[in-house]
Amino acid sequence: FVASILLHLLVALVLWRVGSRMNHLLAARPHSSEVELLEPDELLKQLQKPAAPLGQVVDQDEKAVNDEISKDAKFLSRHNQAVERETRAALTGKFHHSPTAGGAAQPARVTGAKAALERKRMSPKENRAKAEAFAAEGDGPKVARSLDALKPRFNQYEPAAAQEAVAERVGGQAGAQAGDQASATDDHLKKPVGLQTMLSTREFVYFSYYNRIKEKLRQYWEPKIKEKMERIMRQGRTIASSEKVTKIVILLDGKGTLVRVQVLSASGLSDLDDAAVEAFRLAAPFPNPPQGIVEADGLIRIRWDFILEA
Repeated sequence: FVASILLHLLVALVLWRVGSRMNHLLAARPHSSEVELLEPDELLKQLQKPAAPLGQVVDQDEKAVNDEISKDAKFLSRHNQAVERETRAALTGKFHHSPTAGGAAQPARVTGAKAALERKRMSPKENRAKAEAFAAEGDGPKVARSLDALKPRFNQYEPAAAQEAVAERVGGQAGAQAGDQASATDDHLKKPVGLQTMLSTREFVYFSYYNRIKEKLRQYWEPKIKEKMERIMRQGRTIASSEKVTKIVILLDGKGTLVRVQVLSASGLSDLDDAAVEAFRLAAPFPNPPQGIVEADGLIRIRWDFILEA
């Protein structure tokens, strides 16, 4: 009887020591992990869900020049396309490719009476300054030599004289009918100037939704920038000749309603940052977002950069 009691006490002591040691180890763990078991069909859906966009979303012509995928493509767009030399359109404005009657893209060149009228409106000195400033390649335009050319401009297309200067500089080809507008883009591209915007792109399944946001933003950001710039000039302030970048993140709910606008990186000019935030608030909502970009918390997060070249 005594031996039995001693044996039971010994077993109890061992179990107590082991239990205390296990409790100590569990308490020392920083956190516990949860494992969620998925059905095969659900797992397949998760694997097929497109990843967040890795690259800049840019506009491209609706018709691709080919259906090839470039391993070096850094842009996302409506289709796959690979080109040997990437270029951007010379004019700044809503995306536009200048077609000819035959359907092939050619440089837009205004000729005849309309071109003569445009040249007549400007003095030779102004015309030369505009052409030189417009046709310059590199990080920025050459300094224009006329006061008129130094005025801030917000129109999408330059006069015919500037269009002709571009056509002559890139080869002097003619083909567009008189009055056609030259190719243009308002995507921020560090690429050589060419007749058109030609980029190696990867197909982005949500391109149309991003493009709809851009179309709505354009209606408000450009007028806001013009308003802010005019106020800066009236106050006698100046803007250093450089790029001003406002980086923001917007949060939308599942219906496309704007929840919040957050400035990630300011441009250094509060007027420009305010213009970016105000443009998004005025352009919202952005209805019918694709379910694939809605995150687990029910929100959509989109990074957007507003860039002003001063």
